[in-house]
Amino acid sequence: MRVLIIDDQNQNIAFYRAALEKDFELEFAKSLREINLAALSLDSTAPDAIILEVFLEEDNGFTVLSKIREMNEELPCFLISDQTVEENIVHGFKLRASDYIVRPISPALLNAKIQSKIQRQQNTLAINELVVHIHEQLCLLNNKQIALTPIEVKLLVALGRNANRILTREEIHEIIWPNIHVQGQNIDTHISNLRKKLVPFSERIKTIKNRGYLLQL
Repeated sequence: MRVLIIDDQNQNIAFYRAALEKDFELEFAKSLREINLAALSLDSTAPDAIILEVFLEEDNGFTVLSKIREMNEELPCFLISDQTVEENIVHGFKLRASDYIVRPISPALLNAKIQSKIQRQQNTLAINELVVHIHEQLCLLNNKQIALTPIEVKLLVALGRNANRILTREEIHEIIWPNIHVQGQNIDTHISNLRKKLVPFSERIKTIKNRGYLLQL
């Protein structure tokens, strides 16, 4: 599991290395300009979680969080600070922080928070009124259960985890039927069935002529 840590203080970085390096692959950035924001929008290139210092020398952590959320609404992102100012904590949650951690925090508790959030995230896709519990193969639209086949669940999750990006038929084939030859028309049929079941959410599923499909947020 990969964790991106955005912090510019050496003592904090040393703490993260000691606390998390055994269980996570750590990446570090000191400011917004060191982050590849475009990579955060893709499931294949985004980290599994982000730890973001609120008070950076070069940036405001809240601004950085807003930029992250523009690219990825679901990526677990933990704000962390030495301050207990309630206004800041509330503001962080309004910006959809996954948690707001106030130092000091023990290595064991920080590790547990990250592990728990990543595990829940990997099992859940949530886009506005749509929620998919992947392991349970359970799809809810406006809190109403929608019966989807296993392939339809995989297809919806693939589109959702690559939202606002065109997935080609070749990419969809590789995600859902790796190492198996399937006619392109089969993908079109599954997309059609998915659209019928997910009205009006299905208006977000766009056909990009001669290229593939896109789930538009």
